[in-house]
Amino acid sequence: MKYFGMVITISLLLNLSVEAKALQAESKFLSKDDDKLSFIKKQLISNAFKMVIDKKLKEMNLDSTTFWQNYNAKFEENFSRIKDSLRAKYQPDPEKEIPPKMMDQYESTLRKKRLISKSRYGRLSRVIKSYSIEKFSKSIALPNSHYIKLNANVDEKRLAEVYYKFIGVSSIRAFDKVFVDTKIVLKNITWTELGVTTQNDFLNVLNKSWREKIELKAGDIFSGGVQVVDNIKRDEINKQLEMSSKISDTLNSPDAVNEISDSLYVKSIINIKNIDFDDQTMEYFLHFSGGMLIFDLKNGSVVNHLDFPPVELKFTRLDDHSFSSSIAQAMFEMALPVVDNFRKVVEENVKLKQNFELAIEGAKNLDEVYQIQKILKELGVLYFFNPEISEVNNSVVIMNVNYSGVKEKAFAVLNKLENLKIDEERQLLRKNNLPFSFELKSVELKGDNKSKEVNQNSGVNL
Repeated sequence: MKYFGMVITISLLLNLSVEAKALQAESKFLSKDDDKLSFIKKQLISNAFKMVIDKKLKEMNLDSTTFWQNYNAKFEENFSRIKDSLRAKYQPDPEKEIPPKMMDQYESTLRKKRLISKSRYGRLSRVIKSYSIEKFSKSIALPNSHYIKLNANVDEKRLAEVYYKFIGVSSIRAFDKVFVDTKIVLKNITWTELGVTTQNDFLNVLNKSWREKIELKAGDIFSGGVQVVDNIKRDEINKQLEMSSKISDTLNSPDAVNEISDSLYVKSIINIKNIDFDDQTMEYFLHFSGGMLIFDLKNGSVVNHLDFPPVELKFTRLDDHSFSSSIAQAMFEMALPVVDNFRKVVEENVKLKQNFELAIEGAKNLDEVYQIQKILKELGVLYFFNPEISEVNNSVVIMNVNYSGVKEKAFAVLNKLENLKIDEERQLLRKNNLPFSFELKSVELKGDNKSKEVNQNSGVNL
């Protein structure tokens, strides 16, 4: 038994994915007399990489035309600032032309800056896992004409990330709402002294400002928008957090179904401490601190904890309204750096948080399972599918699949598995029309009128 357990463990850890076939590309570059060889070579390699990427995008059935259109448009927008800055060095007045005697130098410098910027823009080279140069030469008839031929392997996951960046689609998980909840804690001071009746007078202003800011910065990733939490909603969220810590996803129901499970909960606490008060000048010296907790209501986990930078400020109380408004503004500005980076925080911390389980029955051996794992990863590259074998139990293999993006579109990828032939003799079928259950069966061979059925009780042959 120990031997077979060891075999299972080793088999599950083996990486049997086959290295993708290298793609070949050729590139030409017409140099200037003063171009250095290192510069020429970088231009040739950069252009060849783009050709390889274009081939890979088409191979992955992605929209390469729109990708390059967006890439070039965004580059031109980015480079325009460099161009304007360079032009200002040769002619500070934008209404006047560059002096003719300086035009050649300006155009030469502009060309080089443009080519260097274009070769670096988007960091496209990071999607190339490896490459080898097959030929590097220059024309005898045209000495300034250079040529390169290379073979390169592409990292599909990184290419998908770059594709998302320029195609204008978010690669992170889709959310319903983000719930905003704020609490203010006072020390050595009262609400009346701050010029308000209750903390709600502050909270209404703060929450409104933060809601508008989050909608501006990250509203497109929350289909249901930003909602300020009241007492009823707070109770619902607390119940969801408690429930999500106890309930795990079931095989054919990857998400606990309720209206807030696909949302984020942002809980902020602001501390206001009175350090000193001068009753002659009515001047308060206040210390502000606090932080923000971001919860993923899908599983109850803390996505991130962010501290607000503490500040100490002096305020003169002339009247309640202006005084309380100044306090509210101070709290808002203290939290602003965190709120401004809210989208970045979500993108960096809530990737691949979604998952589902796939059941595969009837596999004769783990090689078949690895083949399905590889195919599923390739089919789901747009949604960053990361399938991992989590359990092998007799005739059933359980595969846990992490993914990003819109849930419905990610699940639609599974339709491509239906009736998929993993080789000439074996086919993957959906079992009992269940969305996450499949079975492997033998298919009818040529010249043989009988189908070879897999013994479903035989288990995985290790």
